This record gives sequence, C-alpha cells and structure tokens, in this order.
Amino acid sequence: MRFYLIISLCILLISCNNNIKPWESTEEKKNASPPVVFNRLTEDKIVDTLMKLPFIIKANAHIDSVTDHLDAISFIIDTLRSGESDIHVKAGYNAEDRYFTYYQFYVDPKTFDIKVYDPVADVKTPLVKYLEAQK
Repeated sequence: MRFYLIISLCILLISCNNNIKPWESTEEKKNASPPVVFNRLTEDKIVDTLMKLPFIIKANAHIDSVTDHLDAISFIIDTLRSGESDIHVKAGYNAEDRYFTYYQFYVDPKTFDIKVYDPVADVKTPLVKYLEAQK
C-alpha cells in the first residue's frame, strides 16, 4: 500500500511540473517580441513634461483646492506592449475608492512627442493641435 502511495505522489509531482501552458503555443513564444523597457528617468521626464502643461496645472490646482491641499494630480504610466511605440499615461485624481481619469496621453519614449487621447472619438491628437483647439 505504501508503495502505491509513493508512486502516485511521484506521478502527481512530475505531472505538475509541466512548464507548457495550454493557452500558449510555442510559435507565439518564438514570434513574441520582448517588451521595451524604459527606466525611472524616462518616467520622471514624462511626468515633469506633463506637469508643465497649462491644463494639467489647472487640473492640479483644482484637485488641490477640492481636497483641502492634501492631494495633487497623479499619473499612471503603463509599460509598453509589443507592437506599440508610445507609452500610455493617464493623468487624474487618485481617490480612496477609485481613480478619476482627467486626461490620457501617449508619449514617444525616444522623442517625447506627446499626443492627447480622446476616448470618445478614439483619436490621438498631437499636443500642439490640442492646445490650439483649447484657445
């Protein structure tokens, strides 16, 4: 009896050590490009650049006044996915129960070109055109 228990335990351990996931094919693994890595300096430069925009300064002042000078505008920076060349950044208010997105941006990590994303129209507008439209 002890012999069957040891054999079944060994079979269980060996079968659980399978590294191949059924939803991933080996062809997808070969063709998948590694995610582009950007460092903390890139993130800091993006945030510093966005904090200088007039509508971000205005939103920051609004959040500051509404929260009695306790909070400020915050940014969520997504990592680059394969096939994407721009970093997705959300600017908004990070409340206790949820994140309120005010603006969405796409930033090129090489040139730091900024595009403002309009989720309703599903359009990425260059920053210069967006600022002209706001006047």
